[in-house]
Amino acid sequence: MSHLHEQLDDLVEAPSRQVRVDPAAAWAGGVRRRRRRTALAGAGATLAVVLVVLVATSGWLTPDRIQPAGRDGRPGVTGYPDRVEAPWWVRDLPARPGPLAGLVELESGEWRGVSASGRQWRLPDQQDRTPALSPDGTHLAGFGAGDPEDARFEVRDLVRGEVVGMDQVGIGASSARADGPSTSLYVSPQQPVVWSPDGTRVAARGGPTGAGRDGAVLMGFGGTATVTPRPGRATYFVGWVGDDRLAWLGTSKDPVYVEIDLDGEVLRRVELPSLPDEMSQWSGSLSPDERFLAIAWPRSTSALVYDLTTGQQSGYTPLSPTSTTSEVGCPTTWVDDEPIVPTYADVLAGRVRTDPRLGEITCSIWATDAIAAGPQRSLTDRLPWRWREIGAGVLAGLLLLAGSVTWRIRRGVRRRAATG
Repeated sequence: MSHLHEQLDDLVEAPSRQVRVDPAAAWAGGVRRRRRRTALAGAGATLAVVLVVLVATSGWLTPDRIQPAGRDGRPGVTGYPDRVEAPWWVRDLPARPGPLAGLVELESGEWRGVSASGRQWRLPDQQDRTPALSPDGTHLAGFGAGDPEDARFEVRDLVRGEVVGMDQVGIGASSARADGPSTSLYVSPQQPVVWSPDGTRVAARGGPTGAGRDGAVLMGFGGTATVTPRPGRATYFVGWVGDDRLAWLGTSKDPVYVEIDLDGEVLRRVELPSLPDEMSQWSGSLSPDERFLAIAWPRSTSALVYDLTTGQQSGYTPLSPTSTTSEVGCPTTWVDDEPIVPTYADVLAGRVRTDPRLGEITCSIWATDAIAAGPQRSLTDRLPWRWREIGAGVLAGLLLLAGSVTWRIRRGVRRRAATG
């Protein structure tokens, strides 16, 4: 035991000949570990930026808040965007995009649906037709895509994804086909399509194809369509008064405002002092409380406002000095008691800011409930219009930095391996 004990003592006291302490190698190893941690941190930061950019550009940062109960217990629109950007890409309108806040027409003639958060989808080619959005933003009415001879009126449910086609209602031009009319009723594409306040029916000027006096074609969700005759002295269809009356307007030679029931019986007549000579089918618009009538006309600098309780002009709404009303068919939007006439200079009188890269917005149509709910701000509201491009530039810089650091680390490892 004593001999073994002495050998163990000698082993403890004698330094090991197999262990070599190299401070330079230890320092180099620490440097490599720090560089690896730096590279991993840079890669993680780059990945985080990539995820943020992808989420932001896909619209996930500004989700559309959907109300649990709309007008009929279904989701409804919650507001309108105060900012509409020019996206990198635009998809076609899907079957179920959810409620829309509005519709905008670009200078190119392309129509887009806009959600409350500002997301956009491309509508089918309207071919000189103006679509209509229901008051709660859940239904889109208008003619489907296709040649005018084959186009049929349809109502799309943007929440359920259902489409109600009305095969008996075509465009007015179809009545001139050589092989005879293909539909029993027609609606002119140059006429406004107006939703009833309860959002269950739409009406537009039209009538029996090829014969009979025209009037207003009433269309419902069930695919039914009927015609209410136009009152004799009226020329322009204005819209609904409640859910059971229709409003019509005369001309400059016969200035009169007329309300009829759905059977065509005249219920109210208001003589007006005068009407502009330049009026069109898009000129007249009723206020939400149905007390005031606004009249606008192409290239005008103001809109006349009449009080229907007295029949007298109650004032006018001036436009900005650089604005003129749109020369294309576009309805007037009311915000509270103020008529907002569509102009090329701004959207909703400046309430909606649009990206200059979109060009001129020649027409915009907004859901009544969206206007009532007010503007909805997004997380990108205070960012510059080109924030995506700036973010992409920062991302590219981070990727180059991460690649450079990784390359330098690998080059250093190869050099040390070569020198042994």
